[in-house]
Amino acid sequence: MSVSEIESAITQLPAKEFVELMAWIEQYHERAWDKQIETDLESGRLDALLKEVAEEHEAGLARPPSTTRCCRDRCPKSPHLPPALPC
Repeated sequence: MSVSEIESAITQLPAKEFVELMAWIEQYHERAWDKQIETDLESGRLDALLKEVAEEHEAGLARPPSTTRCCRDRCPKSPHLPPALPC
């Protein structure tokens, strides 16, 4: 099945089934994201970033999330931003 066939089928779903599909896609995406993070952590791909974060924290440069600048102006449609993140 091609992507255009899937897109066409989605447009024909009843509202209830569309909502169910979106919930499934969101869960699937979250599992894939978690797996990618785990893979990156295990491979050491994030080691440099984690070291940088630890150094900034130790230097007192870390701020609580409520005082950090929101990045929604750069990525307003990012699914990775929690809805409670203050701007």
